[in-house]
Amino acid sequence: MRNRILYVAVAAAMLFILSPEEKADGSDARPVRVAVIGGMTMTPLWGEIQKRFEAETGIRIDVVVTGEKPVLARAMKEGRVDFLTMHSSDALSFLTASAQEHWIPGNSR
Repeated sequence: MRNRILYVAVAAAMLFILSPEEKADGSDARPVRVAVIGGMTMTPLWGEIQKRFEAETGIRIDVVVTGEKPVLARAMKEGRVDFLTMHSSDALSFLTASAQEHWIPGNSR
């Protein structure tokens, strides 16, 4: 049950946040680039989430980086990923705060 809730939360967030570009033939221009916390890729959890998400949405996922929080945070800061899965932490809070400077219209900080 816990895995199902996590899957639904991840899928809903990805659908809400991401709007993949489409080619004229309707296929995605590129996959969604993700950074996944290591614990999720060391078990079948992430593979199952990815498999279900791709099957239900037709949106491809490319795991760009997996590992510990600093590795994921660096990939996000460098713009190498579109979506990040990470446990709540100071690193995630700082990423969120710095993203506001770039993504919120009218934010001049």
